[in-house]
Amino acid sequence: MISTLPERKDEYADVCIVGSGAAGGVLAYELAAAGRNVIVLEEGDELSRTDFTQREGDLVPRIYADRGARATHDAAIPILQGKCVGGTTVINHGICFRAPERVLDEWKRGFGVANLTTRVLEPHFQKVEKMIGARKLGPEDINANNQVFKRGCEKLGFAGGPMTLNMQPCGSCGPCNLGCPEDKKGSTLINYLPAAVQSGARIFRNCRVEKVEVEVGRARSVRAKQLTVHAPIIIVAAGAVNSPALLLRSGIGALPAVGSNVSLHPLIPLLIVSGTPLHSMRGLPHSYYCDEFFNSEDDFLFEGLFVSIGVFAAGLGGFGRYHRDVMRQFPNLGLTYVQLRDRSRGRVFLRGDHPVVHYEMNQEDRNRVRKALKLLAGICLEGGARMVATTHVRPVIMSHKNDISQIDQAAFRPNDLTVFSAHPQGGCPMGSNVSRSVVDSNCAVHGIRGLYVCDASVFPSPVGINPMVSIMALASLTAERILAGTRAKA
Repeated sequence: MISTLPERKDEYADVCIVGSGAAGGVLAYELAAAGRNVIVLEEGDELSRTDFTQREGDLVPRIYADRGARATHDAAIPILQGKCVGGTTVINHGICFRAPERVLDEWKRGFGVANLTTRVLEPHFQKVEKMIGARKLGPEDINANNQVFKRGCEKLGFAGGPMTLNMQPCGSCGPCNLGCPEDKKGSTLINYLPAAVQSGARIFRNCRVEKVEVEVGRARSVRAKQLTVHAPIIIVAAGAVNSPALLLRSGIGALPAVGSNVSLHPLIPLLIVSGTPLHSMRGLPHSYYCDEFFNSEDDFLFEGLFVSIGVFAAGLGGFGRYHRDVMRQFPNLGLTYVQLRDRSRGRVFLRGDHPVVHYEMNQEDRNRVRKALKLLAGICLEGGARMVATTHVRPVIMSHKNDISQIDQAAFRPNDLTVFSAHPQGGCPMGSNVSRSVVDSNCAVHGIRGLYVCDASVFPSPVGINPMVSIMALASLTAERILAGTRAKA
């Protein structure tokens, strides 16, 4: 194992990092490799390939935040985040998109973010992609489920292509959302974190951080139940829900933007029913995307998808006989989904000391979801699906293009259909205006020396694409800037 349990009540380091996922793993390696004494605190446990048994009942409570039950305040949108050594990189599908230039320009114009451009991030994207084994898929990697989606896009002339993933050819067991039993997914658990430990970093698992302790405008230490870590540099990298929650528990809510500007990147599935077996759990479940409508007006992506059977059944929509009859066709079932670059915003607040995400899609976003589902239904029917269906409580079932207009009559209120989030962002937004942001362009918290936040929580607006590689590149850049700053003071 690369992590240990703490043995002493007090530890001392040059840098303490809270979280071991996409940001925390990169920061730990880059800073330790530069000779810094680094301690990483991770709330969750450490699992190895033999632990990833694909048994949902055992794994979901161990590796997902809130035992898999994290959701918005009204339970309308489940929020899927990892809670283990390696964080969400262990449970995601390994999609490697780079932050679009138009989004980085938006951050500069709208929020005063400086020196965060495609050119500045380019070497960090390259370094990260090499470290995690990102590769562009070939035609042979696109499984049968994604082929339906792909054929429809090609027939309609919609732009798209094979995914770039940090997954190597594997045994095609299917449920990548339950961790990889072959170590073929390039999570920080198998690359950045072992490399950080080899460079001298220490990782303490099962350590829920309670508070960052600040004295006279300077961060001094990080307090968990088992120990306190004293360090002149503290980096919160706990994700877009836990990072703002930790600042709030630490009394840093005096910055008015703490917890604000939360985006959930809503993901809205569409069921595919094929006339022939798809065996969608075979092959790479995320292997094709369509970005025809990823523009400033529509701003949504389509992606192929499949998940473990329990998660699939829970999100299918419908009840009773309909649900049973659909599940009986499991070999013939597939999924695609809409990924919305949302314009709605929510907020993280505390109930006791536990984070709650208050978020509801506004009417503009609901209208965009309606449009996107109609387009996606047309794509999948064109690609050869015998039937497609929305995941409403009362599903809209479509077997012909003439049926698609029924979506216009469907309800889109909270809990009317399955919507989930795997990419929460915001909560500690980056910017130059202290009243609207929590960190500056270097991820340093306004007004508190030695304290940084670096993860998806600092994104001032959603990136629109799967954010893992953008988080990692930002972490690499932030480590470089921290090192430059400490060298300058030495």
